[in-house]
Amino acid sequence: MLVQYIVRPILQLSFSILIDRIGSNNAGNEDVIGTQAMGHRNDNGDRLISFCSASGLKIGGSLFQHKQIHKGTWRSPDGNTVNQIDHICVSRRWISSLQDVRAYRGADVASDHYMIVANLRIKLKTICRQQGENPLLSYNVAHLKDEKVKTEFDLDLKNRFQALQQEDNVEDDWFRFKDTVNKAADSVLGRRRGKEEKDGSHPARGK
Repeated sequence: MLVQYIVRPILQLSFSILIDRIGSNNAGNEDVIGTQAMGHRNDNGDRLISFCSASGLKIGGSLFQHKQIHKGTWRSPDGNTVNQIDHICVSRRWISSLQDVRAYRGADVASDHYMIVANLRIKLKTICRQQGENPLLSYNVAHLKDEKVKTEFDLDLKNRFQALQQEDNVEDDWFRFKDTVNKAADSVLGRRRGKEEKDGSHPARGK
């Protein structure tokens, strides 16, 4: 039996949860499994390994050394047999982010399968802006605490929005909205350059 769930969030980190016995012999399949899985491989285990090999996945539960009670993921109804048949598979591209995979017996999930938990550590890369790209704009929003400035900004923004025409394209509408807000803030609040004066004054507006 093969059950597959693929999760693709923003980082495009791919998981699969699959039900098969893979065993601890990884000869010829080192790119897919490790040597820490329990039991002996069955036919579905061969199919799982072929699937992972073709999909660029690695079986996480076969990579980490644990006690047998933390490897077994299923117990037979008579309680005499425990097998490792549930697996979390991770894209080989992200395998270095996988810190641990193990079964937890304490969770009450109303099933003959034990809960499997994977620990991951993901390093987010800082995006460096290329020379010539528009820098992030920073405005003196602290001036909005002044009621006169706040009223002036509201009126300026309202007048600019009234002049806008709605487009059919959502992305065009978003860029026009963002540009309108930036122009109003630039006109009324001014750009923030370095630390503001201690007395709250702004070079463009005066005290």
